[in-house]
Amino acid sequence: MTWRMRVISNTSPILNLAIIGQLELLREQFGEITISNAVRAELQSDQDRPGSHAIQAALQAGWIKVAPAQNYALVQVLQHSLDEGEAEAIALALELRADFVLLDERDGRKSAQSLGLSVVGVLGILLKARRAGRVASLRQAIQDLQTQAAFRIHPRLMAEIQALPEYQDTQSKKRLAEVKARYAVKPHARRKINLSGDNPAPVRLRRGQGRRSL
Repeated sequence: MTWRMRVISNTSPILNLAIIGQLELLREQFGEITISNAVRAELQSDQDRPGSHAIQAALQAGWIKVAPAQNYALVQVLQHSLDEGEAEAIALALELRADFVLLDERDGRKSAQSLGLSVVGVLGILLKARRAGRVASLRQAIQDLQTQAAFRIHPRLMAEIQALPEYQDTQSKKRLAEVKARYAVKPHARRKINLSGDNPAPVRLRRGQGRRSL
């Protein structure tokens, strides 16, 4: 029997990846995704929104599945600080003993981690895809998130991401190497010695010192 990961998702990772045309990364990395009724309602609230057709196609194909959260008491407690989709996603992840729960919002991530759940966000998904060669440029994917999906990233986290080697795309690395090569000081450039024999520079000798051959 083939083992499959149990992965529960909130609205944000699915919607944001769909908006930038990268929804398929979820199926490649996790196989199947389960969402709660509240998350499905949030995803289907605006059929004209970018990415909606890709989400609907995934639901019809069956690799995004819907399951109701049964622990209503926990959902109500979580809703004191989280929205309904996040609360149901966390409750469902606990009920199904999920391997991962996909969340982007800080408060939702903190609540899930405090309950012992393993959390993955859209940035982690894109980073894994870049390392696997499934995304050509992590830099471009994140820029698309910010401009097309209005995805907000804390400046401190953004600085950490920019420090990653995966963030530097191929063209950036190539340009940086060209600049370094252009302005690097070559060892022999500090003092030029004419070895061609044409117009040799005079060599001054100290008294008592003979000529030395090069």
